[in-house]
Amino acid sequence: MKHTFRSLAGKDFRYYFFGQVVSLIGTWVQQVTLSWIAYRITGSPFLLGVVAFSGQIPMLLATPLGGLLADRFSKRKILLWTQVFEMILAVMLAIVAWQDSFNAWILISSSALLGLSGAIEMPSR
Repeated sequence: MKHTFRSLAGKDFRYYFFGQVVSLIGTWVQQVTLSWIAYRITGSPFLLGVVAFSGQIPMLLATPLGGLLADRFSKRKILLWTQVFEMILAVMLAIVAWQDSFNAWILISSSALLGLSGAIEMPSR
């Protein structure tokens, strides 16, 4: 047990670790919320599946691209820019929610963009 949390002794790793904990919780809450809103505004199980699928398919298709980028560019910068992109997406969704103007295409495209960002980020992580 003494060596279990030794990696958290490094200040930089602690920042990274806890930042990723907060970020990943936010990402999953956002993904679940998009699916929930899709079902709530349409009542369509099909649209619920499309929103969930559009968030996961980029992981399958674009993760090799994320690996290529992680091999060629600074992993730190990739993580920083994907986090900034996800923050911008969250702000845009907050504005859409505030205006109460959700529609199926906003939900599907937001889910796909969140999945694409995750696919690019994951290999760098």
